[in-house]
Amino acid sequence: MNRRTHFKFHLYVAGDAPNSAQAIANLATFCRIHLAERYEIEIVDVFREPKRALAEGIFMTPTLIALTPPRSAESSAP
Repeated sequence: MNRRTHFKFHLYVAGDAPNSAQAIANLATFCRIHLAERYEIEIVDVFREPKRALAEGIFMTPTLIALTPPRSAESSAP
């Protein structure tokens, strides 16, 4: 991974619940500090898009999915 690697995240939250707001703030702060201008965050509210959440196997919130960069074979080994 280099300094040009772009990161894309989906963060599933449940409306305006306190833990959802905290998760959004934490992720935004982390990305701003460590991934400046190299990230994209999509916030998915499961109350507004329940079918999407179920289709993607999201059963609790907040849940963070890192879409890119793809995980290497080494990092996914048990």
